[in-house]
Amino acid sequence: MQQFFKLLIFFSFLFSQVHVNTNLFDQYKDVPVLGGNLKPSLQPPWDQEDFLESLSILEPQTLRWPGAEASNYFDWNKGTLMPCYKWTGASHPWDHIDNVNCGQQNDLCAADTEVQFPRSIQSELMAGTMKSANYVQNHASDYINALQTLGTTHNEPLIPFFVLNVLSPEYFDPDFVEFDSNCVLIDPEPVNTIGQQLDSIADLTAGMDEIFIQLSNEPWHNQTYKDAIWPNASAYFESMISIAESIDLHPGLQHAKVGLFADVHSPDIEDDGCGSGNYDTLRCTWNDSMHIVLSNNNAYELFDAFSIHKYTGLKNMQIPLNLNDDCEPIDDVWDSLRTDTLISSYTDCQMSYLIKWMIITRDQLFDIFAGGGGYDGLYESIFGSHSEKDLWMTEYDIMLDSEDFAFNKDYSNGWAHALYNLYTTMKYMTEVPNLKVLIQNNAVGYSGGYRLIDTYSYVDDVNGTNNSKYHGYWQNGLEFRHLVSNSFLGLSPKGETMRLLNQLAWRNNDVAEIHFNPSQVDSTEVRGYDDNSYYAKDLYGWAFDQGDFLFMNISNDTLSIVLEAD
Repeated sequence: MQQFFKLLIFFSFLFSQVHVNTNLFDQYKDVPVLGGNLKPSLQPPWDQEDFLESLSILEPQTLRWPGAEASNYFDWNKGTLMPCYKWTGASHPWDHIDNVNCGQQNDLCAADTEVQFPRSIQSELMAGTMKSANYVQNHASDYINALQTLGTTHNEPLIPFFVLNVLSPEYFDPDFVEFDSNCVLIDPEPVNTIGQQLDSIADLTAGMDEIFIQLSNEPWHNQTYKDAIWPNASAYFESMISIAESIDLHPGLQHAKVGLFADVHSPDIEDDGCGSGNYDTLRCTWNDSMHIVLSNNNAYELFDAFSIHKYTGLKNMQIPLNLNDDCEPIDDVWDSLRTDTLISSYTDCQMSYLIKWMIITRDQLFDIFAGGGGYDGLYESIFGSHSEKDLWMTEYDIMLDSEDFAFNKDYSNGWAHALYNLYTTMKYMTEVPNLKVLIQNNAVGYSGGYRLIDTYSYVDDVNGTNNSKYHGYWQNGLEFRHLVSNSFLGLSPKGETMRLLNQLAWRNNDVAEIHFNPSQVDSTEVRGYDDNSYYAKDLYGWAFDQGDFLFMNISNDTLSIVLEAD
C-alpha cells in the first residue's frame, strides 16, 4: 500500500521529475520546546500591535526573556536596563532628566572616592564604557501577559523561559535613597535582588505546570564587567549552586526547571586553538571546571539541564567553473568562490552550490559534536557521567548578531540562510541527545534577515531598511542614549521556515530523520579550500509521530516523493 503526501518544496527553479520512495526512518526523538530570544535592549512596546501579530504568526512555544547579553544587566525592578552598570555615564531612562542627589552628584555613576554614590558599593561593575539602552517598560508581568495572549492560538499558554540576572544585580535606587548631612546612605534597601526576581517569577507563574529558569547568559565570555565577580569558571559555578539551592527551597518554584551554562569550546570537543597563547583558556577549561565544582559540592541534583550556545561562520568553497543550464559541470575545472562576496552577484547555479555547501558544513559540525575528527565530542564534555540531564540550546546561528558581523555577511539574510537554519535546527532535533529546549537567535535583533521577525527602521529612513538601527534621541535640548524604533511587517525568510516547523512542533511529540535510498537521491560534489570533496544530497526529510512530514529539496529539480507505508 502506498500513501501520497503533499510536499513542501523549498528550492527549485527547474521542472524535471525525480521519483523517490522510502520507508527508512531513523530512531524517533522527542521534539524539543521551540522558541526565540527577546533582546531587552531592543524590546518593542508590549502593546505594539504589529509586533504581537508577528509573534502570533510565528507560533513559538516559548520566548526567552530577558534574552541575550543584556539579561546580565537587566533591572527586573524597573523593567529596563540597570543604572550604572557597564558604563560611567548617567543612565536614567530616556524620559527622566538626570537628577542631583546630595547636592554634588551630577553623574550618579562617576568614579569619585570623596562622595558616596548609590552604586559605589558595587564599584567592580562600573568598568567599561559600552552603552546600551532600552526605553520600553519591560516587566516580567508584561512578558507573562504576552505569553498568555500568544497561547490562545493553540489554547495553551507558552512555556515561560526566564534568564536571571545573577551577576551581582542588586543596587540602591537613586530615586529613593536618603543621605545624611555627610552624604552617607540612610538604611538603604537594595532592589533587583536575586530573591526578588525569584519571588516575581513565583507569583506570575503560580498554577503553571512547568517553567524554565536559566542562570545568566554566556558567563564564559571573558568580559571586563564580569571579572571582579566571576574571575574564573569556578566562581560562576559555586555562586550558581547557592542560587539553585534557593530555587529548590522556594515553595513557589517547585515547577521550575533550572539550567546551568556549559560551553561548546573545549580541547575535548574540537581544538579551537585551546592551549595556544592567544586563546582564552577560560572557555577551554569551562566544562572541566563545571564537573569539578558540581562533584565536589554534590550539587548535580540541583540542576535539570546544561545550557549551551553555538555560533559559526561559513568556510569558503570550490565549485565547477563551467556549468550548463542545469547547473551540472561541463568539465573538471574548479573555481574558488568566497562566501564573504556579495551573494547578490551570484548566479542561480552559484546560489545552488552555496546552499549545498551550507548543508555540508552543518554535517561536519555535528560529526565533530558526536566525536568525529579524533575528538571525544561535545556530549561527553557536557554530560560527563550524568547523561540523564537535559540540554538547552538557547542561541545558535550562522553568525553573531552585531554590527561587525551580521551587517556584512550577506549569507546571513534571505532564503539561503533560512534553509541553512532549518537544516541546522533539524540536525539539533534529531542528533543531539536529551535536547529539551531549542531557541533561535533572535525574535528581534539588529539585522533583519537574521531575526525571526523582519523589521524595518523608520526614524531617519522613511522607506525603511532591513536593519534596525540606533538613532539619537533628544528631549528638552538634551541628547540621550540612542533608541531603536522598528516597524514589523511580517516574518523574515528564516522566520517563515521556523513558522512551519513550529506548527509541526505544536502537533507532534516525536521526530525522526528519513534516510532515503542513495540510489534514488542524487548528490552534488562541492570542494573545500583544502581540495577535499564533499557531497550534499538533493533531498532531506523528517517524519513526525502524528503522520506529518517535512521535506527540503535543495536540488534544481521538482521532486515527486512516494512514501511506502508498512
